[in-house]
Amino acid sequence: IFGNTKVFLRGDRAFVRTEETNLGNLTADANLTYAKTVDDTTVFSFKNGGGIRSNIGVISAANGGIDPNDFELLPPAANPAVGKEEGEVSQLDITNSLRFNNGLTLFTVTADQLLQTIEDAVAATAPGVTPGQFPQVGRLKFSFDSTRPANDRVLSLVVLDDQDQVIDVVAQNGELVGDPSRTFRGVTISYVADGAPLSTFLSANPALFNRVDFWGEPDSNGDGVLDPDEDLNKNGIRDGAIPEPFQGFANFASFGSEQDALAEYLHEFFPTAANAFNQPDTDPALDERIQNLAFREDTVIPE
Repeated sequence: IFGNTKVFLRGDRAFVRTEETNLGNLTADANLTYAKTVDDTTVFSFKNGGGIRSNIGVISAANGGIDPNDFELLPPAANPAVGKEEGEVSQLDITNSLRFNNGLTLFTVTADQLLQTIEDAVAATAPGVTPGQFPQVGRLKFSFDSTRPANDRVLSLVVLDDQDQVIDVVAQNGELVGDPSRTFRGVTISYVADGAPLSTFLSANPALFNRVDFWGEPDSNGDGVLDPDEDLNKNGIRDGAIPEPFQGFANFASFGSEQDALAEYLHEFFPTAANAFNQPDTDPALDERIQNLAFREDTVIPE
């Protein structure tokens, strides 16, 4: 057991690929906290909703009914056979939800590139579809209008500090604000780092992008030769794995993995029922980090 939640953690496809969810927030925040133990200049977390594969919790028909619209969303169920109490988050809960267990990757983008990244993440959003690229974020807040053309949908985008106060306005009224070349350090999963648009930014300026993979760079064919596709950050040398900077509680997943990040985060901040995670998932009209203007007004930038 690694932590405790009083609420259902939303990770099913129809939600995590279309809107902010509490499990999306939790795992994005976990990745950021984990990244800061290695590089304290990291200021935001970004991952794709498609990498979250399942809820953590129980969907229960209310009072034993059969009406598909009459149900309760409950915390993880108790399992007396193994001593698990209701609300406790187990290794199985974590591995089932984050079953791809990607490694974490640090990277740097300019303000312009950060805006492009968020634009790409919501470019495929439309009624009735569930694009895997839809984001879940930490220390970012943005609004978007999916009726606008793709890559011109983000109206507001800000970077937040640890107290959720705005420290940088990246976009306002659909336009980039300030010096487009100022930079931000972020953390994502390796799957996202390997694909566009981040891979495009890396190719354009490897030194600025400064990709660092927690797991290091592979010798995929075992020949001892650094092949181009193994040189993930394009610096011409094979970088090793990052040494573990702390003695972790969890040991079922490798250091530097998204499963380990979530397990350690839960253990550190939400270890027992007395201080369990208690942020219910909300409808899009109440989402704060990702504000879909089809459902709510834009309040990203304080007046």
